Amino acid sequence: MKSSQNSSIIQPALVQGNMTSCLSAVVHTDPEAQVRRAAIHVIVLLLRGLGERATEVLRDVLLELYRLLKFVVQCEKDSVSVLHAQMGLEELDSIMKAILFPPQKLEKKIMVLP
Repeated sequence: MKSSQNSSIIQPALVQGNMTSCLSAVVHTDPEAQVRRAAIHVIVLLLRGLGERATEVLRDVLLELYRLLKFVVQCEKDSVSVLHAQMGLEELDSIMKAILFPPQKLEKKIMVLP
């Protein structure tokens, strides 16, 4: 039996392969705006939930997700889908900024001489 701890961890292979291609296909081909909205929202929630771990878990598909979100912002006619995609791009932006520019600690140790 698998432990409950293992079942709560997102498997990178699942996210990188099947799930990403399914979401991309839905965004590109589904005629219903609500279905496209949902697919984009799943991407946003995935990025938000993974946080800085997104670069580890989504390493192989991060560029594809970025391009998909940019495509939606530029080409989608549904304003809610565009809003979701913009939120996804903001999540990616904050994740990348946190990794590339970690917070700096400006400390100086002052010692008093006797």
